[in-house]
Amino acid sequence: MRPAARMLSICLPALCAHSVSAQSFDDNFESYDVGELPGAPWLDISTRIDNPTVPSPSAMVIDTTGPDGSPTKAVQLVDAVGTSSGVLSEIAPADRHVMRMDVRIDQFSDASSAWPGGIGFLQDEGAADFNGDPQAVLYAWQDRRWHLFIKNAPASSTSGIDMLITGAPRIRPGTWYTLELEVDTQTGEFGASVFDAASGDLLGQQAFSFPNWDPQFGEFDALAAFDGEGGATGGTFGGVSTYDNVSYIPAPSAAALAAIAVMMARLRGR
Repeated sequence: MRPAARMLSICLPALCAHSVSAQSFDDNFESYDVGELPGAPWLDISTRIDNPTVPSPSAMVIDTTGPDGSPTKAVQLVDAVGTSSGVLSEIAPADRHVMRMDVRIDQFSDASSAWPGGIGFLQDEGAADFNGDPQAVLYAWQDRRWHLFIKNAPASSTSGIDMLITGAPRIRPGTWYTLELEVDTQTGEFGASVFDAASGDLLGQQAFSFPNWDPQFGEFDALAAFDGEGGATGGTFGGVSTYDNVSYIPAPSAAALAAIAVMMARLRGR
């Protein structure tokens, strides 16, 4: 178990009650039918787009080979240039979210401003396309690097911060990576890590504290695996990416964890 996961396991019911309403879950996609959108808790990403140009299912379960070389089922996005393709699962807002997922970039689009895939947290603000909503996304860009994009503003705003994941090498299409994204929605502190999925080796990571963070635009209500091609121009083929072995954990904020530590210290001192 990695250090972040160990930290998240320390939780007293009285202090975690409102966060635990967002349930932890793991999914390896083995229980779903090949050729179809995975079932509950998954929805097509098009449900967060008012006028999608990529029809549902925009992602489907496939038979493929996993990071260890063994046969596995996974979810692959369709090859299309249009609005975003992918899957999402609704979650309840929490003080802290941690998501980890195996991701393989299979194809970069030849369209301008298209990115082939990533994972992230979204907040539905009623934008015509959820890509305009508050969000935190760890994704592959056209430079074949992993980036972290954070928008902490209403849907009407175009502001956001984008950064490279420090140390991560260029993405090799067809290679499995494990992406891990962690956010404290009360403080605006983020952690993004990229691992080699086969060996478990850390390839790059980025810690970031969002300046002047506003918690009302960090009330994420969905996690997703998806691409971004709604603003793409030209191109004859879309980005394609594949996803497997998702793990999601909601948890109390760092402040709540500090309160737990203080309370435990007081109890030990009695």
